[in-house]
Amino acid sequence: MVHEIESLSDLTMIFISRNRQELVLRNARFYESLGASVVILDGSDFPIHDDQYDLARDKFTYLHSPTSLESRFKLARGLSKSTFTIVSSDDDLLVPSGLKIAMGFLAANPKILSCSGRVVGFSEQRKNTELHNCYEEFDNEELQNMSLRKIPRILNYFFNFSSRYFYAVYRTSDWEEIFASSKNIQPLSRNYFELAVEFRASCRGANYTLDNLFWLRNFDNPPLRLGERYKNLPNLVDLKTIFSHVFQTTSYAVNRKKNYLILENYLVFGMIFSLDILNLVRLVRRKLTSPSRNVTPTDNLSVGLDRLDFMLKRKNAIGTASEINQLLRLN
Repeated sequence: MVHEIESLSDLTMIFISRNRQELVLRNARFYESLGASVVILDGSDFPIHDDQYDLARDKFTYLHSPTSLESRFKLARGLSKSTFTIVSSDDDLLVPSGLKIAMGFLAANPKILSCSGRVVGFSEQRKNTELHNCYEEFDNEELQNMSLRKIPRILNYFFNFSSRYFYAVYRTSDWEEIFASSKNIQPLSRNYFELAVEFRASCRGANYTLDNLFWLRNFDNPPLRLGERYKNLPNLVDLKTIFSHVFQTTSYAVNRKKNYLILENYLVFGMIFSLDILNLVRLVRRKLTSPSRNVTPTDNLSVGLDRLDFMLKRKNAIGTASEINQLLRLN
């Protein structure tokens, strides 16, 4: 049984935000009240005024920089003074009990790089909160406990890719080397920054997915992406940009030998490039085999709060309705 840490006092939560300052301050106040340290990386057009913070300054850091996400993460280096660090968006909700158990799991398992848990989506439908079954790949037991052996882990993760590492709990030293060690300050095209984090993290160590409910994913708001160009296919400029980013990300990796880092860089870029090719093949296959009309999935579960227990049982996830209701009342 995993030990649950009593409070969030040993966790720094780094919120990324852009032009949704009311939401990010709401989250900051809530998690700071539970003992967590809070860092806001605000890429909004205008900064938040000092009198709007209403937060304990010894547990709160506000950084306004209307630049790329990559640049803001670089500026975040050294801001986390806690043992553990996690990234969150300004409108999503992380389950406090899940965070505590993830911290306890990492404390008890030093060979595991990061830890996360199960995900439930939510949205407002006709003034009622609806819960959605989402990220079912997180419920895959084959990837729940990744191999500690590097090559089997990397291959299995690549061929069963799902974004597990980006919003997981890390030890702070590991988090900084993976997220905040890039010289690159230009925005990457598409979702390459997230992919670079994912694959670099998979090279460094295993992610463990808890049975506990960990993340309430908000599907009402558009994603926070500043300067990214979403396209179906990459081009040579995209690949050149991510190649440059990957090879600039090792300048602060003081605990890694140079030859190892070079090999890791080629591996990370190779996985991103290969995933692009794989997605291209899948896109062509869908175009050739799928009918032109939109197909609605037959297994799309959308339930109200009264059926939360049913959803958690279906996902084999551990969670309590009272805690979920408390979080959703913030929204």
